[in-house]
Formats: sequence, structure tokens, C-alpha cells
Amino acid sequence: MRLSRNWFVNLSERTEYFTCDRRWRWMPRLSVNYITRRGLHFALMYGRYCQSADDEYILRSGKKLGQSVADHFIASLQWRTDKTIIRVEPYYKRYRHLPLSTADGYAADGHGMSRGIDFFLEDMSVLPQLRTMLSYSYNDSRRRYLNYLTSVCPHYVTRHNLSISATYGIDKLKTYIGVSENITSGRPYTDPRLPGAMNARTKPYQSLGINASVLVSPKVIVYASVINLLNYKNVFGYTYSADGTRREPVTTAYNRMFFIGIFVSLKHTKAYEIANF
Repeated sequence: MRLSRNWFVNLSERTEYFTCDRRWRWMPRLSVNYITRRGLHFALMYGRYCQSADDEYILRSGKKLGQSVADHFIASLQWRTDKTIIRVEPYYKRYRHLPLSTADGYAADGHGMSRGIDFFLEDMSVLPQLRTMLSYSYNDSRRRYLNYLTSVCPHYVTRHNLSISATYGIDKLKTYIGVSENITSGRPYTDPRLPGAMNARTKPYQSLGINASVLVSPKVIVYASVINLLNYKNVFGYTYSADGTRREPVTTAYNRMFFIGIFVSLKHTKAYEIANF
């Protein structure tokens, strides 16, 4: 809904009925936007979201475990021109009714929060055929849920995340070549030799990738990529023996991976934009 020349408001509501706890869930969403002709866009957003727990936890709760609730509060500032996009988004997310282990199974008594900031930059002003992108996110997250009786950082959360990529198009060869680098801080895990839970972190994750896309014909694209070109051994956690004296790293089956794909359009018009590969 347009309030004035530059102000816009969007309001919506989603309602669900969950049979396990026989309750209705009300999920309002609101966004307030301020847009200028100079490419500046400022927004404040709020949304409530619900999610059912895994079947295992629902069954162990006697099919009485309700849905988890998340409230998202986001502020967004974006500046856009013909060749540049800059976006900054601080956020805060509150979690309630998470599944929490009890003597009788599981109850929806867990809670948590996540706060941080996302930064994104896309630029095409350096060279006509060169597109560069940089994104960084900071995430501070804690939850009291499942078997954790105190608030901990979940094992899948990485606090710092950096991604840099560049793509260059060669018109004469109908080819795009690209390179990307992904770096994240270590993941938390529980070392049984130390007090508490999620009390240690793995080494930082990093992966250098290269890729190429070739337009063989207007309807056929060949895409190839190498992930983790330098064969860096990334560790996602550790599993310990019963006495805690031995541990094994949790890794992927292969450190370096290669992919090649042929994409064919069966439509009468061009279906793929080669720059997106």
C-alpha cells in the first residue's frame, strides 16, 4: 500500500491450525519501505513464522509438541545504481517453544535468539565484462533446546562468513569464467574433556572454486566447476570415544569435487542466461 510518493507499507497475515496441540497460529508480517529516485531504499520488516518439530520429537512428546515460533526483526538499507548494489541488513530473531528434552520426552519449553548483520556488494563498474560480488555476515546465535539445558551456540552456526567472487565474460568465445572464495569461522562442538557444552570450535572453513560456462548454441550451455581447488581439508566437528580419549573428525567424503553439466532448453525461446551460471 502506497502512503505517499516515497513511503510504502505491506501488511499480511497467515494462519495455520496445528493438530498436535489443537491450536491456531497467527503469523503477521509487516514491512515499511522508503524509496527514493536516487536508488536509496530503506525498510523495516517484522514477521512471525512457525515450524513443526521433527517427527521423532513429536512422537516422543506423545504427539503433544506444539510448533516453534520465530519473530524476525530486520532493518534494510540498500543503495542501487546501474552498475553497483550495496545492501546492509542488521537483524534480530527471537525463538520460542523450541523442543526441549524432559524426563517424559520433549516439551515446547526451549527458547533462543539470533542477532547479526549482513553486508552485500555487487559491482560491474571496474570493467565492462567483469562482475564482482562480496558478502559478509556476522551471526551471534544461542539456543536452549533439545538436550542442552543451558543456552549454547548450535553446531551448525558459524559466526563470521565471507564470500568473494568474480565473473568475467568473453564475448568472442561466448564464455564466462569465474572464481570464488568462501571463508567461515569455525563451528562449535562439544569436547568432553572440557566443562560445559559446545565448548570448542573447529578450524576456519575455506574453499577456493573456479568455474566456466560456454554457450554452445542458443539453447545449450556447458557448465564446469571445481570446488575446493586447493584440496583444503575442512572439519565440521568431532566424534569422541566413550572415554573421551580418542576423536575422529567429521569431514566430507571428498575434499575436492568436480562438476560438469549440460543444460538444454526445450523451449522455442532462450531459456537460460549464461551469466547466471
